[in-house]
Amino acid sequence: EALRAVRFGMARGATSSTHAWTFYTVSHGCGSSWILKNIFADNATEGGAVIDVQGATECITISDNLFTDKREGTRRIAVLRGPDTKEILVEGSQLEGLDAGK
Repeated sequence: EALRAVRFGMARGATSSTHAWTFYTVSHGCGSSWILKNIFADNATEGGAVIDVQGATECITISDNLFTDKREGTRRIAVLRGPDTKEILVEGSQLEGLDAGK
C-alpha cells in the first residue's frame, strides 16, 4: 500500500477556494489515483505551486487539466514534486501563465 499526500495551494481570491486542502488516499499499485479534468484558475500563492506533491507519495497521474494564472507577481508553478516522490505523471494538461514544475 502507498500513502499519498497531495497539497492543493489556494491563494486568497482564488477562483475555486480561498483555503489550501490536503487529499490522502491509500490504494494498491500505480494508476489508481488521478487528478483528472479540472480547471485550476489563479490557485497558487505567489511563487508557490498549484499542486504540491511531497513525502513518500507515489503513483499519481495528473491528466487533462487546465492550469491558468493571469495575476502579476512572481511566476507560479503548476505541479511541484518533492525529492521523495515517485511516478508522479503529468500529461495532457494545458498551462497558461505558469511554469510546468519540477
